[in-house]
Amino acid sequence: MARTLLANGLVALLATLTACASGSKAGERGGAGPAKKGPPQRVLLVDYRSNVRLELVNSSHTDPLEQYSTVRADANRKVQSDDVMSGLVEVLRSQAFDELAQAGPAPKRAGEAVLWAMEIEDPRGVSHAALSRFAAKAAQEKLALLKRAFLEIYNSTYGLQSVETKEGDMPFKNPAGRPRTNGR
Repeated sequence: MARTLLANGLVALLATLTACASGSKAGERGGAGPAKKGPPQRVLLVDYRSNVRLELVNSSHTDPLEQYSTVRADANRKVQSDDVMSGLVEVLRSQAFDELAQAGPAPKRAGEAVLWAMEIEDPRGVSHAALSRFAAKAAQEKLALLKRAFLEIYNSTYGLQSVETKEGDMPFKNPAGRPRTNGR
């Protein structure tokens, strides 16, 4: 029941805030980029098993034009509107992030006992919550809801990051493992 309510709430939040953000006039933004209305916010999800770091920031944290027009090593950072990020952080905090969190950033590396961590950076500071193999069942369930909430917004956030690749690299690997035929 709680999972369904959370998922429905996130979808409604995203739809409402996206509609509000897209309804703003260019004059309100000075004609360049989204309006910056809130404090800088950043949410990071680190999966220690796959070494993947997914990051969402708001436009007050990082200008989308600067983010997406610069060639980077990976495309794991996405920029969301201030309103949507504020809503996401509010949902995460209301779903027990603060209860499970420790002060400070998520570890850069973790032993095999820690599966993943989520970090929030905002005016309150930096804190993180981590899923350990030894976490109590109740904590595991709460952390799973936090991860799902983050991934819902991350996966629905549009991003066109320019990524540096080396000659011969295949950034879009064929899932079947067979070589590509270049249209043949």
